[in-house]
Amino acid sequence: MCDQDDPPLHRSWSIWVTTPLNHSTLKTLTAKERAAEATSKAVADTLTKEISFDTVCKFWSIYNAYGNGSGVVKNAALYIFADEIKPSWEDPANLSGGRWSMSYNSDEVSDLVDTDWMESCLHLIGETFYRNLSDQVVGIALTPK
Repeated sequence: MCDQDDPPLHRSWSIWVTTPLNHSTLKTLTAKERAAEATSKAVADTLTKEISFDTVCKFWSIYNAYGNGSGVVKNAALYIFADEIKPSWEDPANLSGGRWSMSYNSDEVSDLVDTDWMESCLHLIGETFYRNLSDQVVGIALTPK
């Protein structure tokens, strides 16, 4: 369990998930239609804020409870964003971008997904993205293709 000596993060973060998309339907669409479907309001409406954290111990407790990235990406999209920012283009904080996104074929996820996801999580919450990207990146996304 976390104690009062748990190091705080620079800011609070929230984990968001989407309910699974109907991938069999998406596979019959053209690439342009899939892109439109993936960014539609219907998908944004499936976003659910699951939990927030603001310390190192709370992050690891939550990370370990959710399991690795490959287990999540097979079923839904997973996001970690600064607590006050919703992972959608409609949020004013995201108008110029703002997220580090990783997409994987949900049939071919592997240890690489797990490693990439963990490293991205650590760069995000530690605010250590390459070449000062930490000022611009307010969240990360792990999504199935």
